[in-house]
Amino acid sequence: MKIAIGNYIETESFIHRLNPIVKLTIFFVWMITLFMIKNLAIYGIILVGILSLIQLTRLPARLIVSSAWSLKWLLLIMIVFNLFFYKQGNLLWEFGVVQVYDQGIYQVLLLTVRLVSVVMLATMLTLTTKPLDLTLALEKLLSPFKKLIPVADIALMVSIAIRFIPTLIDETDKIMKAQASRGANIEEGPIIQRIKHLVSMLIPMFVISFKRAENLAVAMEARGYTDAQSRTRLTKLSWHQRDTVGLIIGISIASIIVMIGWIM
Repeated sequence: MKIAIGNYIETESFIHRLNPIVKLTIFFVWMITLFMIKNLAIYGIILVGILSLIQLTRLPARLIVSSAWSLKWLLLIMIVFNLFFYKQGNLLWEFGVVQVYDQGIYQVLLLTVRLVSVVMLATMLTLTTKPLDLTLALEKLLSPFKKLIPVADIALMVSIAIRFIPTLIDETDKIMKAQASRGANIEEGPIIQRIKHLVSMLIPMFVISFKRAENLAVAMEARGYTDAQSRTRLTKLSWHQRDTVGLIIGISIASIIVMIGWIM
């Protein structure tokens, strides 16, 4: 299981040097754009743009693509449910109670491209941004709402959740290898047997997750962690001309794509 989300890889690229506030803002704008577009032709353009953006990060494309491929089982479940249970449009194929409509196929393609695009963008964001910088950026973006919600605590929780993704993935690999050494194989056999092996893997994963969360809570309490609003910051984010240019380009491209989608 290879998921790159949560791992930071340091290289000298234009994307790495951008202010994390810019990258996080563009990510949210593009998230909204992806769910506003309903034309598959425009999604093709978006995917080409994402692949071009990968080249700007100077990171191996396989790291980012592998994150999307790791969701193949989720994609398969989503495809089956939408393909066989979406009852709108023209009937294309029927076998007993199973019916496939043209709108069902279109919905499957739309959701697949959306999910793959979101995962690739999120992977690029975490690969090119340090977890601490991402926390500071999220806190800055949510600062207008600090009187309504605990902004600093929310930013910290999001940062910890992202940071724990690769750790939990490593633990999952260890559990799968340990079970494989005892004769269990989650990738072979009937579907019922695979589900049983999956359940036997999920239980120790939950136990490990709770233990790590408890250890982290104890460590933070031992170090005197209190409300984040009362703490000072060792690292401060700086704004440069390239950040302004990057923000304008990112939002402009998203706006143009939305306008093209409305026209088409």
